[in-house]
Amino acid sequence: MTPYEANHYFETLPEGFAPAEELRAALPAAVQQVQFVGVAGKTATAGLLGAILQAAGFVTGLYHAGCEPLAARIRVQGAPVDEVLFREAAEKLSAAKPLPRAAAELAAAAICFGAAGCKLAVVEL
Repeated sequence: MTPYEANHYFETLPEGFAPAEELRAALPAAVQQVQFVGVAGKTATAGLLGAILQAAGFVTGLYHAGCEPLAARIRVQGAPVDEVLFREAAEKLSAAKPLPRAAAELAAAAICFGAAGCKLAVVEL
C-alpha cells in the first residue's frame, strides 16, 4: 500500500465513530504503553501541548483534525509520521473489521504512536 492509497483508504470510510470495544480490538499491545491527553477542538492548543511535552523530554505524538491527508495530521516528535508506520497502520486496519472514519483515524494514530515508541500523545477531539 502506498501512502496515497493509505490516505485514500481513510478518506473513503463512512463518517462516524465506533464503540470503545471495537476501537480497542483494533489496537495492538504497543498502544497500551501510550498515555493519551485529549484536547477539545483547537489544533493550536493541541500542538502547543505536544511541543511542551516534547521539550520536557517525552517522546510525544500528536493527532489533530483537519482537511489535510491523515498522514500529515499524525505527528511524532513534531514531524509527520514516518511513511512506513503510516502504511503499516493502514494495512492493519484495512485487513480487519472496518471502522467508521473517526475511529479508524484515531486507531491509525494510536498504532503509529505505539510503533514509534511514544510515551504520551495529544489527541485533538
